[in-house]
Amino acid sequence: MDAINGLNHWLDQITLLLEPSQRRELMRRLGQGLRVRHRDRIKSQKDVDNHNFIPRKDAVSQISNPPLRFLYKKAGGKTREAIIKSYQNTGASYTGFDQKANGIRTFRKSRIVKYLPTNGISSSGGSSIRSQVGKIKQKAMFQHIGKRLKTEYSENHVSVGFGGRTGFVASVHQEGKSIRPSKNAKSTRYPVRELVGFSKDDQEWIEKEIQAFLNI
Repeated sequence: MDAINGLNHWLDQITLLLEPSQRRELMRRLGQGLRVRHRDRIKSQKDVDNHNFIPRKDAVSQISNPPLRFLYKKAGGKTREAIIKSYQNTGASYTGFDQKANGIRTFRKSRIVKYLPTNGISSSGGSSIRSQVGKIKQKAMFQHIGKRLKTEYSENHVSVGFGGRTGFVASVHQEGKSIRPSKNAKSTRYPVRELVGFSKDDQEWIEKEIQAFLNI
């Protein structure tokens, strides 16, 4: 009998001693506590076995392209000059370091009014975009997903997990699935990052919580 089955068997024996209303209250408390434990674990970038999450790849590819200079019509109708370096050409748009805005921007090609000469503009700009990528990489993953953890409970069960769109995103990382990040992107396999599950510490915590509940 493994640890999980052993715990379940023990829980089954304990619940026989409780009234339905007591079992429901116990499951509610366990659900709340497990939700907090999962949320804190995700926030600390740890999986169920207390291993660090596999870090994500650079959010922006560092590609060296000749600089582009053009007049761009913004959504509000105003036109401004843009100079981009280290950009990606996605077909319908350019994404790269915008020298004028001093940050990474995306420009739709359909809004480019006119291309301008780039005489005298250096093609170097990798350090700026690398600094932007560095900031992205330094940000921890799943910063908001922990807030979307849901608990379900009844007198006979308790569960902690995600639902809807968040549930799909979580399952991609939980199971290491291959998906297309966007409509025109190639399929990408994501490394396994277990967001939900029960650790040995969780099992010990559950046992202590039940014992404390029985002593109330």
